[in-house]
Amino acid sequence: MIRLMNEADVESIVGIHLNSWSADELSVKLGQSFVRRLYTHVVEADSAFGYVYEKEGKIIGYAVGYHDYHAFNQAFDTFSLLPLVLSRFLTGRLKISDIINGLSEQKKFRKAQFANHHLGALALSPSYKHTPLGKEAITGVLEAVIEEFIRQNYLGCSLVCDEKNIPLRKYLDRLQFELIDTIPLIGRTMTYYERVLA
Repeated sequence: MIRLMNEADVESIVGIHLNSWSADELSVKLGQSFVRRLYTHVVEADSAFGYVYEKEGKIIGYAVGYHDYHAFNQAFDTFSLLPLVLSRFLTGRLKISDIINGLSEQKKFRKAQFANHHLGALALSPSYKHTPLGKEAITGVLEAVIEEFIRQNYLGCSLVCDEKNIPLRKYLDRLQFELIDTIPLIGRTMTYYERVLA
C-alpha cells in the first residue's frame, strides 16, 4: 500500500536511510539524530511531503518530494547543526571535503529550470533489493511523488543523484527524465536531471 508519510513513520525511514544509503553520503556521516531531524522536518513542513510503501505494517521504501526545495532548506535550522558538524569533524567522521561539498549545494542547480519542485530522498529497505516487491515499492513511491507534482500543475521537476548510481539513472531515463548537468564535487560527481510535466 502506498500512502503519505507521517510522523509515526520517521523511525522506520531513518533505519532504511542509514542502512541503504552509501556510508560516504553526508547525511549518513552526520548520523541518526540528523537523519531523524531531516525526515521529521519533511513530515512537518508545508514545503515537503513523502510517500511510503507499506506491507503488513512494515515500511519497505519511501520517496520525498518538495513543493519548494529552497523554502524547505531555509526553514531547516542548519545553524543548530554546527555543534554536530564540529563534533563529527573532530572525531574524524567528517572530512573537510564533506563540509565543502555540503556548502556547495547550490552548485547542483546551476543549470536548473525546475529546482524547487524536487524529487529528493528515496530508498528501499536493503532486504527487498532485487525482489519483485522491492521493485514495486520503489516504483510506486517514485511515481506517487511525480503524480503529486502533476496534480499541483508544476511545469517540471528535478532530481539529483550520484553519477555512480547506474540503476537509478537507467530508471530515470525510463521515467522520461533528461540529464541536464554533471556536477563535479570533491571525490565524487553528481548528476542533475529534470522532467517536463506540462
